[in-house]
Amino acid sequence: MKYLLDTNIIIYFLGEFSLSNNALGRIDSICRDEQNISIITKLELLGFNFTSTTNEIETIDFVTKSIIYPIIPDIEIQTIKIRKSLKIKMADAIIAATALTHGLTLLTRNIDDFDHVEGLIIENPFEW
Repeated sequence: MKYLLDTNIIIYFLGEFSLSNNALGRIDSICRDEQNISIITKLELLGFNFTSTTNEIETIDFVTKSIIYPIIPDIEIQTIKIRKSLKIKMADAIIAATALTHGLTLLTRNIDDFDHVEGLIIENPFEW
């Protein structure tokens, strides 16, 4: 299974917040295989107010090594469909549309933000 990593998961993973050993191990395994993120996640991550220079450098390194999915016409169309059918933030709609367009499972802690998006497969590592 291939995953699209939501911003919050990367922030937890890189140590700004705590994860259980089980969740951390699974995310580490996923990230060793492939780091897939939306352009929105890249922008959110690099715009984060870091508490340390070390965390900022780790985040930049993570983003640099990631496969970044840009907003292509299929994602635009999917985003418009999602926004017309649900009250959802634009950034979340783009992230959901990216996962749907590329057949990726969205890895996020914010299940409530995405659970009504039809066809979107979501996993929460805090439930592992």
